[in-house]
Amino acid sequence: AYPREEGMNPMGMELMPRQIFDVEFSEVMSNATNDGANFPDGEWIELHNTGNVSLDLMGWTILDGMGNITHLDPGTLVFISIQGATIIDGGERRLVQFTSETQLWDDYNHLFLRDGSNQIVDTAYYTTDYGEDVSLIRAQQPTDAWTPAPWKTPGQPEPGSVPSASTV
Repeated sequence: AYPREEGMNPMGMELMPRQIFDVEFSEVMSNATNDGANFPDGEWIELHNTGNVSLDLMGWTILDGMGNITHLDPGTLVFISIQGATIIDGGERRLVQFTSETQLWDDYNHLFLRDGSNQIVDTAYYTTDYGEDVSLIRAQQPTDAWTPAPWKTPGQPEPGSVPSASTV
């Protein structure tokens, strides 16, 4: 049972938390040309810290609809020299790469971002495979399934948002 072992099944996605903390899902590459490869060729999820304070993501997890758990650690977070191994600075973004055996489902999945105490801090879900190398972003209506982005922007603001002064 999800989202915790031995726990109750989650409520409907439209009732799940949406960004109740400063760190949120902001973009998902669920169907890459080279599943299991390191970034930028494989699948990835972008996290965005909308707050002003740096946070350590060590101990955080991403749980998917099948119960697969991805631990956020130096092996899953794409390394960038301006932030620590597991740190996400305020106003910045970090990428989680899915390598080896852990993969995102192409055509349907729901994702739970959990902090170090296993509290769900954000959710995302998609219901359609839009093809290879098409990233997904939050729909305008937050309870709707995620939609394709006009172009992928890993580590940068999503299309139509404010430009970024830094890179990932």
